[in-house]
Amino acid sequence: MQYDELYDFPTLLGLLDSYEVYGLSGITENDRAAFVSKLLPVAKKVGQQFNINPLVIVSQAAIESAWGTSYMAKNIFNFFGVTAYGKPNQYWTGEKYVSKTSGLPFRKYKDAEAGFSDFARLISSKYKTSASVSNNVDSYAKSIAYSPYISEKNGDNRENYRKGIVDNAKKILALSTNLPAQVVQTVKNLSPETKQAATGGLVVIGITGLLFFALSSNSKNK
Repeated sequence: MQYDELYDFPTLLGLLDSYEVYGLSGITENDRAAFVSKLLPVAKKVGQQFNINPLVIVSQAAIESAWGTSYMAKNIFNFFGVTAYGKPNQYWTGEKYVSKTSGLPFRKYKDAEAGFSDFARLISSKYKTSASVSNNVDSYAKSIAYSPYISEKNGDNRENYRKGIVDNAKKILALSTNLPAQVVQTVKNLSPETKQAATGGLVVIGITGLLFFALSSNSKNK
């Protein structure tokens, strides 16, 4: 992990207060449903702009913010632990929050969309291979988990991270039937294979329909 922008949580595990980074333990089904209901539409908008499957964005956010219960997710809209190094951009004004336990500076965003957009910008620019296979959750999970995004030098577990993304994707899809109509709209055209995966039938999740969009999109990241 490069510490100029993205902060690898497992690498510094123990240096940060668990609530500050990882959120509360004992996440309930209602917590997950509220998280998905609020943030899947945001991820869909951001994913369309950066050509990244919104399902993997939300799945990864769920890992790194404990389904939105971390202090940074709730107070500074930083769902991915993006550090406040590097130059400000259209999504991050330069405002920062300094961890009281580690002393590390983290980016403070005006809202969830800005936080998600900055993360998607980083993934699409620094982890292009992962972004390019995000239409398949399993492929994305393997690509990002076995990339420099994760470091084994300090005890990170690549395979657990990969499994976490896939498992979260299944949970999100399983929750979709209980979500508001406007959120269900984003997943209503899932393929039979994807629906089966949501119930644990498959590992590889291929996203089709409204949740994902053609990789040939003309949307560009500047």
